[in-house]
Amino acid sequence: MQRSLAPLGELTALGRQGHGGLCGDLSDPDSLAATVNTLAPDVIVNAAAYTAVDKAEAEPDHARTLNAEAPAWLARKAQKTGAFLVHYSTDYVFDGSGCAPWRENDPVGPLNIYGKTKLEGEEFIRQSGCRHLIFCTSWVYASRGKNFIYTIEDIIAVSSAEFPATAGRPGNSRLDTARLENTFDLCMPPWQNGVRRVVEQAAYCQRFNLFA
Repeated sequence: MQRSLAPLGELTALGRQGHGGLCGDLSDPDSLAATVNTLAPDVIVNAAAYTAVDKAEAEPDHARTLNAEAPAWLARKAQKTGAFLVHYSTDYVFDGSGCAPWRENDPVGPLNIYGKTKLEGEEFIRQSGCRHLIFCTSWVYASRGKNFIYTIEDIIAVSSAEFPATAGRPGNSRLDTARLENTFDLCMPPWQNGVRRVVEQAAYCQRFNLFA
């Protein structure tokens, strides 16, 4: 994210700890508000969230603080200051039924606490009246840190129903990108390519014992 945004202008990227008296901790609304006041940003990008899907079932209040209340705080500050808020959400706001890619105006129906709190965050942002973009994403992973790639030991084809997990998950996570492509004049690769890359990367990491 930092590498992608840096060429666009002056960038201040904050982790949970922050630096120089600034705060990026979504559980600390007062410090977040003070940080926005200090920076007076033109654009606020919220790419952070409580993403431990199964753990959220046991920590609904904490998940709601980070996924719903924190975006609401940022949206209210953005509305007051005129900043543009870019917020990242999830395919888990949908119930995962059917076989068609999900569109922005499709009915929502989250199956778990994570999805419910992310949906609530979206609704707070829309209600705030701030200028905003909400991006729904799915299958997010990286080469480091904790993500679903690193939960794999062996690659065995099973259905979602056969995979042991505390929280229910949508069976169909495909997202329709037509609106994104038309609005921003983009051409996105087919979603199948992304899935193929995930499997190939997992197989590579497994082969060379990179999960250790």
